[in-house]
Amino acid sequence: MKRHLICALSAALLNCAWSNQIFAIDAGQVLTKMQGKIVHLRVAGQEAPGETFVQPIHGSGVIVKTGASDPKLKFRILTAGHVVKSDASWAPLGSRVNRDVYIIAEYGPGSIEFRPVTGVLVNGQSDIAQVVAGPTTALAADLNPTPLISGNKYVVVSWGMSGDRVAESAGAKVVKVMGADDGTPTRKAALFDGGERCRS
Repeated sequence: MKRHLICALSAALLNCAWSNQIFAIDAGQVLTKMQGKIVHLRVAGQEAPGETFVQPIHGSGVIVKTGASDPKLKFRILTAGHVVKSDASWAPLGSRVNRDVYIIAEYGPGSIEFRPVTGVLVNGQSDIAQVVAGPTTALAADLNPTPLISGNKYVVVSWGMSGDRVAESAGAKVVKVMGADDGTPTRKAALFDGGERCRS
C-alpha cells in the first residue's frame, strides 16, 4: 500500500518531514532516525452486514507518545483511518467490533509480528486513526506541527508491501508537494511528485 504516512498525520509528519529547503534532504538519515518508530499494520476481521472490502488491509503507522499519565494510554500508533476503517464497517463482537490490528515492528536483529490489538479510535472526517500500543513500548516519534508548503520537499517514511508480501522494513523517499488537490472537497489533500494523490 503506497498511501504514505504523510496522509495519516494531517500534514504533520513528525521528525521525518524536513521542509527547510536550506539543507540538503537525506532520506537515509531520516529513515535511520525513525527506525523502530514506523510499523506495518495488517488489519482483518469480519465485515458488518452490507460491507464488502478486501482483507487483510495493509498500511503504515507511526508510534507516538501521548501526555497521558495512565501507562495504558501513554502510547498510540497513528495511521490513516482508511487502513483500520470505521467501527461501523466491522461486525459487532461483544463490547467491541470484530477488527484485529496486527502490528509488525522492527525488534532486535529483525522484525516481529505482535499479537493483535483491538483498541482503535477513528476520526472519519480527517481520515486519521489511533491504534493502542502497549505501555512497555520503548520507542516513539516526536510530533511537530509542520504544515505542508507547496513546492517544498519532504521525506516520507512508510512500511508498505513488496509485491504480495510485507516489505522487510520501512523505506523512505523524498517527495515534493505540488499543491492542493481540489478533487476531494470533503477532505484536505495534497498532490505529490509523480502525480500521487494523498488525502490528509
